[in-house]
Amino acid sequence: MVKKDGDYYQCEICKLHYTDRSEAEKCQEWCSSHDSCNLGVASKSIEATRDRKTHL
Repeated sequence: MVKKDGDYYQCEICKLHYTDRSEAEKCQEWCSSHDSCNLGVASKSIEATRDRKTHL
């Protein structure tokens, strides 16, 4: 189950945050099925977008 963490939704497995609940659910589904992160989904996380903005 995806966790609400402040303004964001969090995958309870890898702990990445998303603004969109459906993206967090996709992340959690992938993590639980494959015991890994999906780069396509993880790239939409708050942490990934924050990192891209700081490295420009």
